[in-house]
Amino acid sequence: MDFLRVMLTIFLISVMCLGTAIPAFATGVLFKGTEDKPAYAVITKRLKMPEGTKTPEVTFTFTFTKKSVDGTELASDSNAMPAIKPAAVTFTAKNIGNIASGVKTVGKQVISGAAFPHAGVYVYEVTENQNVTGYTPGYNETFNFSSAKYDVTFYVKNGENGPYTAAVDQKIVVNDIENVTSSVNTKVYSIPTGW
Repeated sequence: MDFLRVMLTIFLISVMCLGTAIPAFATGVLFKGTEDKPAYAVITKRLKMPEGTKTPEVTFTFTFTKKSVDGTELASDSNAMPAIKPAAVTFTAKNIGNIASGVKTVGKQVISGAAFPHAGVYVYEVTENQNVTGYTPGYNETFNFSSAKYDVTFYVKNGENGPYTAAVDQKIVVNDIENVTSSVNTKVYSIPTGW
């Protein structure tokens, strides 16, 4: 048991999941928004560590890379896509999380989106940056970052007051060790806490 505990202290594991800010009403149905309450992408970050470990004061970031608009991947088209700033998820010692089988898991969410210039279908690839800010791992500590990749699709409609995100869809493009039970191109959902 002591050997296992020592081995567990070597890794702080980060897990990334994606979802949207609108609950699904049925499997396979897009999460929908309205002009008054648009849909957004939600990144759910789970940080795993051994039971008894203090949650580090650390910030993880996730990058949105332009992929396509209205089904085309031409540079001239993607240049017209709005940039989505990196999403930052910050943990503090106050985040106590849950404990199961000797592993403490702390989860947090962040919402991301953009002001789109016109109606259309905008696709971005989301990945976790392979570094953190605010914390330097100590002796026998390291971060095991998510290598998963997701495509997030924003369906934008023209409303009375301009374009708005009517729906968001997301799917796994590349699996990592934490989501191997999901198939590539499988839709994934994560409903934000308190929505």
